[in-house]
Amino acid sequence: MLMVTREIPAELAAWLAESLKEEYEPFQQSIQEDPVIGLRTNPAKSYPIPWATRPVPWHPNGYFLDVRPGFTLDPGFHAGAYYVQDPATMAIYSTLKDALQGGPKRILDLCAAPGGKSTLIASLLRSDDILLANEVAPQRYHILLENLTKWGIPNVLTLSTAPEQLQSACPAAFDVILVDAPCSGEGMFRKEPVALEQWSTGLVRQCALRQEKILDSAWELLAPGGLLIYSTCTFNHFENMDQMDRILGRITNATPVHIQEHVSGISRIDTDAAIGYQCWPHRVSGEGFFFAALKKSENLHHSSRKKSRPLPKIHSSMAKELAHHITNYQSQSALVHNHFLYAVPAIQLDFISMLLQHFPKTEPVACLGQWIGNQIKPHPALALSTSYGGSYPDLELELEQALAFLAQQALPIQASSGWLRVTYQGLGLGWVKSVGGRLNNYHPKHWRIRHLPRDME
Repeated sequence: MLMVTREIPAELAAWLAESLKEEYEPFQQSIQEDPVIGLRTNPAKSYPIPWATRPVPWHPNGYFLDVRPGFTLDPGFHAGAYYVQDPATMAIYSTLKDALQGGPKRILDLCAAPGGKSTLIASLLRSDDILLANEVAPQRYHILLENLTKWGIPNVLTLSTAPEQLQSACPAAFDVILVDAPCSGEGMFRKEPVALEQWSTGLVRQCALRQEKILDSAWELLAPGGLLIYSTCTFNHFENMDQMDRILGRITNATPVHIQEHVSGISRIDTDAAIGYQCWPHRVSGEGFFFAALKKSENLHHSSRKKSRPLPKIHSSMAKELAHHITNYQSQSALVHNHFLYAVPAIQLDFISMLLQHFPKTEPVACLGQWIGNQIKPHPALALSTSYGGSYPDLELELEQALAFLAQQALPIQASSGWLRVTYQGLGLGWVKSVGGRLNNYHPKHWRIRHLPRDME
């Protein structure tokens, strides 16, 4: 159903007409349609999606929705049971899955906020892999941390630093790097009207220069034999294929990677040097999305792993807390940082130590709680973790009660004294503490639902 008229700027229309030729008219018509709505379920959290869905063929956990529901009023959304995501961006699933084969991998999502692709990667991680999700903008970093904490996969770290600073601290340290680059957003014209309002050739040039700097740092961060995946939500060649051609033209140890075209309707783009893949909205059910991959040669003569000082020894009581609170503690190591207790993959402890030395604000998402004396005050991440071991009693809530908890309201419920894990349909939401017949709500203020329907207030 045609809802609005979106007029493509003349300069962009000329570029796209040259690229699409006879397909330009169907493309232009598709821009007038409503945006496609999709979500991706969390395979580690069983939850019945409360709306009618259709499967996304190119992702086993992806679904289309016919209408956009009120996600905020579904506790499953806050529990990390699914992530609302454009189906076209799920096209990188098989590329990432293939890249994570073999031994333990260190993965970097360099421009990660708000976290859609980071949660996609997190669901592919094995117990010995580690994902570092970085976002340079502080205001966007907080939503990244929130989304990854709610997703609940334990072997994930978050960080907010500039790519060149990360490059300086740990060159050639990552086996797989995703650069979902800041771009002019042409592929989001249907979804975000501001993208159309702000578009200009100047913005395209500005984005292209920024992408060059990010990609240069990303290449130096990539280990020998590693894979760099570059993506944007835009259409023009300046921000897409030109970026790949530039790297291949100046670097001898980079080769383009052919990706099995498992997405029906995806367009392969070839230049003399590079290979790229474009999702056009008139051919693939989703918004505009581009991606390409480059492999780094293995025959380099410098070490890809930087040594670090060992972390302080962990007290036996901390190790006991680890075993008490999580299910996969055998492969994990306890880590105390800024008075908080974390569970991290033991095999990646040296790498995490190096990150913490250079970037003290690095945050593993698998936080068990604040270390006080010889015990912990449980952290919201523990209630949401897919590795939670059932160390506290559960308090199962009905829909209205769960929404009241998420709005940080009082719960007039009688319960036994102590900490209780709040759940909805078996999924953890957070913590309350029963003291003197009263439940104290420990849901984080910055996560709370700010507006409930009047009949629920």
